[in-house]
Amino acid sequence: MKTFSDIENHWAEPTISELVKRQIIHFEPSLLFYPEQKITTEQFVSWLVNSCHARISNQWTYALEKGLAEDYDFVHREKPIERRQAARMVHDTLRIERKEKNEDDWAAAKELNDLYSCRTCVQHISQVYVKGIIDPVKPTHFDVTGPLTHAEAAVILLRMIDSTKRKPRMKRENTAVAALTPDQATALFEKHKTA
Repeated sequence: MKTFSDIENHWAEPTISELVKRQIIHFEPSLLFYPEQKITTEQFVSWLVNSCHARISNQWTYALEKGLAEDYDFVHREKPIERRQAARMVHDTLRIERKEKNEDDWAAAKELNDLYSCRTCVQHISQVYVKGIIDPVKPTHFDVTGPLTHAEAAVILLRMIDSTKRKPRMKRENTAVAALTPDQATALFEKHKTA
């Protein structure tokens, strides 16, 4: 199978080739892939929608109507996508399009020192991290506002659609759940002010 000339021997070549084969990324012999170039929000949304429905002509309308993208994404469509945006879009696509349930155990994500730097992104980042879809930039740093390259985006999308390509991170915590009466809960809050 022919593929982009600028990905030969690139670390993401097998992934990119697989996405071309699945018609998520469209190959044209005259074009280059630019694997290390930052991917724009528009290009990411295009690949994301293609991963679910290859024949949709107006991808932005579909993504916005389905809740896979937001107005913020549309306004910033020509800018490089931020990692937190990609996490949100992938998580929403998993839930909405693929009907994939959230992981109850996302304790491993608490190792990310910047997890709470975006309060509205915590669940999205946690889910794509523990499911092994988006890797952190450093072992304990997700880099929420950092960009993605074309190659990194390709890996993320293949992991999203093919769970066998994921690298799950589960950290089982032994926690017991106990039912409390309102009086017991009040007593707990009075005894432990940080509860």
